[in-house]
Amino acid sequence: MESFEPPAMRGRTRLFLILMTACLWLQPALAQEPSGESPPAPSSTPSEPQRPDEASSFPIEPGKISTNDAGVLEPGQIEIQPGWLGFSSSRAYDQNGSSLRDSDQVQDLFFTQLTWGVVEDFDMNLILALNTGRDSLAGTDPVTGLPLPLSGTSFADSVFGTRWRFLKDEENQLSLAYLTYFTFPTGQHGTPTLLSLSQEAANCQHHLVVQKEAGHWSLLADLGVTHPLWGNSIDFDGGVSASVAAGYQVTAEWQPLVELGYTSFYFGNTRPSEFWTVTGGGTWYVSPDVRLNLGLTRTFAGQNARDGTAVTFFLTILR
Repeated sequence: MESFEPPAMRGRTRLFLILMTACLWLQPALAQEPSGESPPAPSSTPSEPQRPDEASSFPIEPGKISTNDAGVLEPGQIEIQPGWLGFSSSRAYDQNGSSLRDSDQVQDLFFTQLTWGVVEDFDMNLILALNTGRDSLAGTDPVTGLPLPLSGTSFADSVFGTRWRFLKDEENQLSLAYLTYFTFPTGQHGTPTLLSLSQEAANCQHHLVVQKEAGHWSLLADLGVTHPLWGNSIDFDGGVSASVAAGYQVTAEWQPLVELGYTSFYFGNTRPSEFWTVTGGGTWYVSPDVRLNLGLTRTFAGQNARDGTAVTFFLTILR
């Protein structure tokens, strides 16, 4: 039986497939060296070890789509990641875990993440974004009290983060890192006539990340805890998250990947909102300092949470 999928969701899925096909089609061209000579190999770092069995200059990329990594930048290095995340949903999980027809939600997030290496094994990052969205049942008619569609555009919540790699075992290609993210509710807050484009509460996330390279494999595990800071107008008590990711370096320029994630949020005396996601995608090297990242994320189980699909597309530019 074919499940219902709104036009916006089908469009994002088609866009992902088109982009994935284009990247696969262009991959042989990206792998060619126009001069007939291999470019000089960049210096290896503990976070991006060179493949011993590969003549190419491209290192294995530890970063994935949704899972944090322990690949700390060298002091003075700057990484720029402009991108887009599109989310579509027309269903929601109830408290029993059943996926039921709900309002049509569409959100587009245009973001840029800036990361800079501060000292050895420590970097910082800043995420700024523009958020636009629509919800078919988010508003309330002041006369009839019936639901109304709402849409809006505003700056998204701002995020400042740090990453400290406190263990790097070069012999076993193993790294451990502690990450923090501070989210500030700079996005548009919701009212009966204004669509919420913010978490509406300042919070802090703490993550422990394990990163391992084994041959052509790049493996990640990420465990996170979130707690509120101030301005908690939505009675947010905190949350937990966990994810694992694996990528396999098929060629020197292409790494397909898969991720599995779990997230749970707690609000006052209500039952928690929790959901499971799976992500598939890949990383393509355009050059040693430029990577293209593409992923499709699908919610497949949950309680008191949206059931939807997200497409993520971003560049990684190292300077």
